[in-house]
Amino acid sequence: MAQFLGGRSIAPKYKVIAIGAMLVTVVSALVLGAPQKVIIIQLVCISLVAIYIVTRPSGRVDAD
Repeated sequence: MAQFLGGRSIAPKYKVIAIGAMLVTVVSALVLGAPQKVIIIQLVCISLVAIYIVTRPSGRVDAD
């Protein structure tokens, strides 16, 4: 977590995974009939996080 907060970049593949997971949660909420208020709150929060992820510099995946 310290590396993430330290200004490091995010590998493009992890950006795609994160945005994809966010989309799955919104679509699931719609399909399962979540209340409109919940979906709106979810969309606002996910939009802000998506903007943050997309605007981070892209980097390479470190081999573990």
